[in-house]
Amino acid sequence: MKRIKLFMKNSKYINYAFTGLIVLIGLIFVWRAFYGINYNDEMYYSGCLYRLFQGDAYLVQDWKIHIMSCIPLYPFYILFRLAVGSNEGIILYLRILYTIFQLAVALVCFLRLKRFGWASFFVGLIYLLFTPFNIVTLSYNTMGLGFAMLTFALLAGPKKHPVRDFILCGICLAFCILSNPFAVILYFLYGTACVVQTILCKRKKCRGWDELSLVAFLWITLGAFLIFTIFLLMLFERASLRDLVHTFIYNFKMPGHEQNPSEWTHKLSAYLKRIYQYYPYLIWCTGLTCLISSLDKKRMAHALWYILPTSITVLYYLYYFGFILNYVPTNFCVMPLAFLEFLCFWLLPKKELKYFWLWFIPGVLYSLCSHFSSDTGILCITSSFVLCSSIGALFFCAFLKELLIGRSIGRNIGKAAAGCIMAVLTAHICINAYLRISFFYNEAPLPELTTQVNVGPAKGLYTSSGMAAFHTERIIDLESLSLTPEDTLLVLGMEPWAYLCTDATCASYTCWGIFDEFVYKIYLNIFPEKYPTVIYCTDYEESLQNQPIIQEFLDQGYEVITLESATALVKN
Repeated sequence: MKRIKLFMKNSKYINYAFTGLIVLIGLIFVWRAFYGINYNDEMYYSGCLYRLFQGDAYLVQDWKIHIMSCIPLYPFYILFRLAVGSNEGIILYLRILYTIFQLAVALVCFLRLKRFGWASFFVGLIYLLFTPFNIVTLSYNTMGLGFAMLTFALLAGPKKHPVRDFILCGICLAFCILSNPFAVILYFLYGTACVVQTILCKRKKCRGWDELSLVAFLWITLGAFLIFTIFLLMLFERASLRDLVHTFIYNFKMPGHEQNPSEWTHKLSAYLKRIYQYYPYLIWCTGLTCLISSLDKKRMAHALWYILPTSITVLYYLYYFGFILNYVPTNFCVMPLAFLEFLCFWLLPKKELKYFWLWFIPGVLYSLCSHFSSDTGILCITSSFVLCSSIGALFFCAFLKELLIGRSIGRNIGKAAAGCIMAVLTAHICINAYLRISFFYNEAPLPELTTQVNVGPAKGLYTSSGMAAFHTERIIDLESLSLTPEDTLLVLGMEPWAYLCTDATCASYTCWGIFDEFVYKIYLNIFPEKYPTVIYCTDYEESLQNQPIIQEFLDQGYEVITLESATALVKN
């Protein structure tokens, strides 16, 4: 028993194991970064950076609030432009940066939880093997989760906190909010919890958690305010307060991302419905087990019979979403583990309450915030549960320790229950590791990615031979237009990559492919200097049929130029 205890908590091999893991996974992820091209989401993230580089202001010239997530990335983009002078290879560069960022987050989590032994190892590993949609780049999705992990690790990690911990926590929280603005709800809930604890402790004359003290809240606020100051400086360097007042409201009226009380009410009610729609057996199994076990005074002695049904259900969903459904399996496979981890926490006689209330529950709330800010429904909810699944490894290890060395459970029953938990954890890690390498969002399977692209933003990446030829052909078309920084480019259709291939500035309220004619006319009325000098259409006939504004441009004398793989309308 003593040997088991030493192995689980004080093994001298943990540092070596995690160091080796970081190096190995880092090398694999760098290799993986060279494969696959996502022409929509990933190009859009880079396009937002390019738009800032060209002088546009978030919330003013660009009406998608996602662009605010580019603020922490912007200095790194400047360095890339200074070194390269164009956007050639920008996608690979951001992928490498994301790999470094993800490794750094995992390392911080490991170090902050190091006193828990192997639990810290698995917390970092579970986070490391997951990427939302498996789009391996720095975006509002990946940075939001990464900075949330850092926020929770800095807040809840050690036993004692120097002031710098709280300031850094505030900085990470601010970056998290820039990626997911609804995460500001977590800040206000945290402030409320600090006030409540202070009042209760004064009444009961007791000492509360240092993490929930008003002093901690003030230092966190200071850290967040530092980033807020940078946010304002960057904004008002590019736009006036009058411009912001005039355009701010349109950031919440974008088609697909409308923000109003009616929409919030709908998403709040849809949150649980969507989870239940995809995980009904897991919800019933976990819920009934928690209910029955709460009435059992010897629940640890019966741990196997509580753990077994939920373990089987988790394995079923990992198999179903990982290999059968074939619809963004990375997102769906990260959530089931959190249910079993919650059950382990529920059954534990001595619970790690601080990590439950300062990490696991905020992780659940963050998934709700993501649901409010996104239009991807269940996909954004499930991806956010990596925050819960990762810290839940701490509950797993605590429960394993209780099963193996606790006195309230039979030896054989304890080993069997421990075997269930290890089987689920192993399956989760193996399946997520497999998906992290093999799954590509909107791209051909890995064996077909044999041709390297040599030009454009995707330079250096391997894709299918057909897509490589397509990429090169489109870039040659755009270069033939000889656009300059004085030109304004409007791209019709889902082609955000096109903005990265010219020196022209974006002539739309977003470089995303969704185009709303009514909103666009409002935009041009506010910013007449954004009137397009060139309109790029990959499918001219469809655009002419579905976008009446095209005819208006033609009536104004725009010249139609037929390219090899697209059509351009050029203002005379």
